Amino acid sequence: LKSVIIPEGVKTLNYGAFGTCYALETIQLPSTLTTIGDSAFGSCTSLKNVIIPESVTSIGHFAFVSCTSLKTLVFNGNIKLGDYTFAAHDDNLIIYDRCTSSNKSDNWTFTGKYYIYSSTQPTSNPTNANGYWHYVNNEPVIWEISTVESK
Repeated sequence: LKSVIIPEGVKTLNYGAFGTCYALETIQLPSTLTTIGDSAFGSCTSLKNVIIPESVTSIGHFAFVSCTSLKTLVFNGNIKLGDYTFAAHDDNLIIYDRCTSSNKSDNWTFTGKYYIYSSTQPTSNPTNANGYWHYVNNEPVIWEISTVESK
């Protein structure tokens, strides 16, 4: 199982839905999805990129634990994140958050890079993230902050 498209109408991915699907590389989630259960993608060691639909309000404990090939994840940070959601991932993982606030648990472990969405060019970096991002041709792109000082 290398690629999965979850059909529209599905609202919940239950506990361990794709856990230990080692060959799974891509997943397309429906706009009707509201909940990603505990360990739903745990140990999907080939999963590379995930776009969480804006409809999702909750991601369970250990949902993406040990997804060691995961490079990018796009989601709304105002969703409820369970404990250790992204534990034991690749340190090169980049999270692109569509929101400026988040409802992360105290045990939200993440050592990669975290960027907050901004539709306009920011003038300084945020204090709670590595920087800002925006869409270019439907792809996340990191904003470059100008460091040129005026005289």
